[in-house]
Amino acid sequence: MDLIPQLPAHPRVRYAAIMVISRYTEWTDKHPSYIPFQLSYISAGFDDPDQEVAAASGQAMKYMCKDCRQHLVPYIPQLHAFVQSMGSKLLQDDRLQVYEAIAYVITSMPMEEAGQTLRLFSLDLVSHIHGIVSKPTAEKEELTSIADALELLETMLLVVQSFGEELPAACKDTSTEVYTVLDALIAKYGSVYFISERVCRVIKQGMQFFGNTAAPLAPSLLRRVGAAYQSTGFSSFLWLQGKVVAYYGTSTDPGLQLALKETLEQSNAQMFAVLKVQTPSDIPDVIEDYLHLLIQMLTFCPDYVFLSPTFPPSFQAVLTSLTLVHPDIIYPALDLLWMILGHESMTPSASQPAKYAQYAAAIRQAVSLNGLQFVALLLTGMVTTFPEDSVHLVASLFRLLAGGWRAELATWLPPAVQQLPPTALPTEARTKFLTDMGNALSNNSLDSRAPSPRSPEKEFRVFLEPNTFNHHQPLNSVPLMSRYQALSFDVVKSLFNGPGLYQLGFSFQYGMTIFHTFIGGIIQFKTLPRQQFGNLQSRIFPVYFGISTSITAALLASWVFNHPDVVPNYTRPGSADVAQAWTLVLVGSMQALNWFYLGPLTSSLVFQRHKLERSEGKSYTDPTASEEMKALSKKFGALHGVSSLTNLISIIGMTFHGLWIAKYGTKGY
Repeated sequence: MDLIPQLPAHPRVRYAAIMVISRYTEWTDKHPSYIPFQLSYISAGFDDPDQEVAAASGQAMKYMCKDCRQHLVPYIPQLHAFVQSMGSKLLQDDRLQVYEAIAYVITSMPMEEAGQTLRLFSLDLVSHIHGIVSKPTAEKEELTSIADALELLETMLLVVQSFGEELPAACKDTSTEVYTVLDALIAKYGSVYFISERVCRVIKQGMQFFGNTAAPLAPSLLRRVGAAYQSTGFSSFLWLQGKVVAYYGTSTDPGLQLALKETLEQSNAQMFAVLKVQTPSDIPDVIEDYLHLLIQMLTFCPDYVFLSPTFPPSFQAVLTSLTLVHPDIIYPALDLLWMILGHESMTPSASQPAKYAQYAAAIRQAVSLNGLQFVALLLTGMVTTFPEDSVHLVASLFRLLAGGWRAELATWLPPAVQQLPPTALPTEARTKFLTDMGNALSNNSLDSRAPSPRSPEKEFRVFLEPNTFNHHQPLNSVPLMSRYQALSFDVVKSLFNGPGLYQLGFSFQYGMTIFHTFIGGIIQFKTLPRQQFGNLQSRIFPVYFGISTSITAALLASWVFNHPDVVPNYTRPGSADVAQAWTLVLVGSMQALNWFYLGPLTSSLVFQRHKLERSEGKSYTDPTASEEMKALSKKFGALHGVSSLTNLISIIGMTFHGLWIAKYGTKGY
């Protein structure tokens, strides 16, 4: 580090020096005396005409702020001057990293000083937005810069989160200042989609940061967002309404409560109007956010849901959402229906408020009017498009129906079963299902316990076993993401889940195995001299079989964890889940055998044969080769054959497992 000031100012040298600083910021954190010079050196890099030097400076600044944030508190004025003068020269991704890093510096400061610093950086961004909003019109580039500023503001708030119940003095009035600008932004440019997305996310983070301090702004916010939703139909505004209810729904302020009631009525009216001209599959994002809004309203403001004249049509809208092929919609829809049918007003007691009788009457009326459709949608979803693990919610809903609408359920079931797709359920299975359900209703065996939406309902699941309702029916006959899902960062982030990582791990291993066995290995054999090919294979085999064994072990552990029936029934390979576990055991065993025994031994024989060939000056295929070489070749051939056979067994096992999870999925119970 001491040599860097003495280096020449050549762009390539400066680039390399800045990259060294970037690489060793953790070391700098332990040697803070180097920070002043390094900050100056990095800042100077932004003035270099070479774009690569400027990019390297941005990266170095990011890591410097992240790794040395406690030592950088005294340098906040310098950092502020840096983002003011150089921020516009950075790419947005680099600016995000810098602002995120500065936010980490803020989190290491005393609260009052942190509040002042956060206000300083935030109001710079808000002032930029205000300057553009104040103009009569804005160019597209200016609107993009607003979206970028909102993203920077959101990034800082995501890192800082909150200062707790008591805000620093510098932040107490900031919510009003910022909201005034954002309110004007929504009013003027809320119809620009990327603006609407960004501003709603910033406001959501702002509510988390300011807490109850921002509650007086909630009525105005609800009305502004409600008007924007009515004029644009953008689901982001509907999403934000749900967040406002979640944060401030418990408030007793009359003005806020009136705004909450108006919000629900307007959202219902807008939803009903949209469903008259569009199908649910055209607006899945709106449907999803509408469901979440209803869930929040039902949690915090049940009066406005049950006692509203719009409750019956909103119940109908919830049922309509069950026709969508989308887990992110099916789950909240089923949860919401469970909350409605399972509301405590449906089990009267002397201690309940008087209005609970009105709740119960509204629920009974809505279910009675839509009972046949309700039951038909549940059954159809179970045999077609519902996720596998939604069976518990459906079971709970049937138990609630049996408890509150026993006689009606008995009349709804036969026509509902008849509406099932002809190929979904054999006639014998339909008959058996109706018989078993009729017996269960007669014996009161469906509602013997209080239902729970997330716990297995064993006494009901007998009616929903795979031989009756095919939960494993493939969904590839209906396009999912491309047709129904609006792409967003949250959607992409949600892809990184257990089943997704399982599929990626399996795909990586299977692709690597097929390529090495049938493509790469053959090309290498035909291209390289034999001894070079042998040397290369001796290097590849430990890595290849090591990765394969490790991934298979991880897949097996995941499979056993997600399929708890495997361990108790491991002696019954006829069970599908157990058979797949044993398949993974076989694959892993073959790969481990190659990794630990066959591979090293085969490579050793290859090297011994190479040595003999050099000493004898003959190829092992030469008829005059020594008996020792012939013996080595024979032993190598046998071991190589066994190694190839074990690899082939692994491929067959992985092919079987891959076809299975492609058809039935990876989820357990």
